[in-house]
Amino acid sequence: MFEASITPWSKLYNHEFIMNNNIRFPEGLIFEDNVFFYDALFCAKRIYFLKEFLFIRRWYATSSTKAGDLRFLNSIDVINLMIKVFKKHGEYENYKKELYNI
Repeated sequence: MFEASITPWSKLYNHEFIMNNNIRFPEGLIFEDNVFFYDALFCAKRIYFLKEFLFIRRWYATSSTKAGDLRFLNSIDVINLMIKVFKKHGEYENYKKELYNI
């Protein structure tokens, strides 16, 4: 589960599913994809993985993941939000070790 890509641009989500389950990105943080992905994963009744590339990602120097500034400290806030998501869905005890090893 922790080896799957969490990036939203590599997924298709049903709008109604997202709205009905109140799944949101935490605002103002980088790495917010983690919180969104795990909340969606635990809410889903079914998922499907397609092993085919349907796009090409372009990287650019000003990307938030390339910047390397103090925003990377957001990872502390994000892991705390992820822990809340796992607790909300009753999965914290099952994955506590993995969460703290992130």
